[in-house]
Amino acid sequence: MAMTDALVKITTLRAQRDQLLAHAKDLDASTEQCAATNNTEGASAWRRLANLARSEAHWLNFRATALSDSINTLGEPRKCA
Repeated sequence: MAMTDALVKITTLRAQRDQLLAHAKDLDASTEQCAATNNTEGASAWRRLANLARSEAHWLNFRATALSDSINTLGEPRKCA
C-alpha cells in the first residue's frame, strides 16, 4: 500500500469512527426516551445498538492507529534480537 493510500485509509477510518460515535449518542437518546416511558425492552435494545456502535468505533480507531504506527516505523532500521 502506497503512503498516500495509507493516509487516505487512516482518514477514512477515523471519519467512520467519528460518525459511529455520533450515531451512538443518538441511540443513547432513544434509550433515554424509552426508559422515560417505562419501555424497558425498547431501552435495552437501543442500549445494545449504541454499545455495538461504540465497539465498532473502537475497532476502527484500533485499525487506524495500527496503520498509522506502521507508517511511522517504516523508515526505522530493524533491530537484531
